[in-house]
Amino acid sequence: MAFERLAAHRVAIRCDDANTRSQRVAERCGFELEGVLRQHALDMAGRPRDTRLCAGAARRISQRAGARFSPSRAWRHPARGGSPHR
Repeated sequence: MAFERLAAHRVAIRCDDANTRSQRVAERCGFELEGVLRQHALDMAGRPRDTRLCAGAARRISQRAGARFSPSRAWRHPARGGSPHR
């Protein structure tokens, strides 16, 4: 959605460093680990926790998604000053 509807070029997501399921979802979607924010937030018990920062660029994500997304179509998005009907 962010790449197609909003014409974003890059999307970043964050998840708890201990949440391996969220990490796997991000990897399967083509996001790459960019870093770990140490003691970035507090868990439910009030203890400091680490946060993983992952990001994906439109070109990289579209390669994993196959034909479902076209970066060239996003560049023509009306919000970018182009016409989506070329």
